[in-house]
Amino acid sequence: MTNVEQENLQVLNSKNYGSREVKNTILDVEKFPTINPNNIKTNITNTNSINPQSNNVCISLNVVKEKCQLNDFSKEEQTMLEDVIERLYYADTLKVGSVIITNSKILSKLALINKNNLIQLLDII
Repeated sequence: MTNVEQENLQVLNSKNYGSREVKNTILDVEKFPTINPNNIKTNITNTNSINPQSNNVCISLNVVKEKCQLNDFSKEEQTMLEDVIERLYYADTLKVGSVIITNSKILSKLALINKNNLIQLLDII
């Protein structure tokens, strides 16, 4: 075995718990890839893929409720619609079929809801 080969090997002694002869175990040293500092990009301008919530539509729950004009509905409809809006507003995700919708997408769609949308929804139900 050459000196270079010996430098790349690690020798481990096995413990002798009995009267048997002790043998040495030789393992290859794991070689990890090195990082080339020239490949590190410091001028990143598009961070949407890194932080997808940076484009969140910020809308308050009260604004959504005001746009829906919930007071124009019957008490029973108002309670049901308010409950649905609140559940959607606070949901982390919403699963529709095999698609999972994130909170930021839910909020962006809630911002588009108005009284006419809710009337159409109630007609379907």
